[in-house]
Amino acid sequence: MSTIAIDPDVKESLKEFKITENESYNSIIKRLIVKVKETAEYKPMFPKEENTERRESHVKDFDAWLDRKLIEDKEILDALGRK
Repeated sequence: MSTIAIDPDVKESLKEFKITENESYNSIIKRLIVKVKETAEYKPMFPKEENTERRESHVKDFDAWLDRKLIEDKEILDALGRK
């Protein structure tokens, strides 16, 4: 269980959605979330990263950079006579 802070005007708006006088705000919020998710317009405010291709591309780019950097470092060490 956690506590969340909401503005007084939001709290008043939530009261309008109560089915019974004793319904908790948690219940109201859950019900509203379900309703919103059922609509076609629903889009999460903070969507999880779904584009794995982009992430994989970054990993490949980093791996290529690292390989190139290791080769450059080896060439520098060879030029200095160190192995």
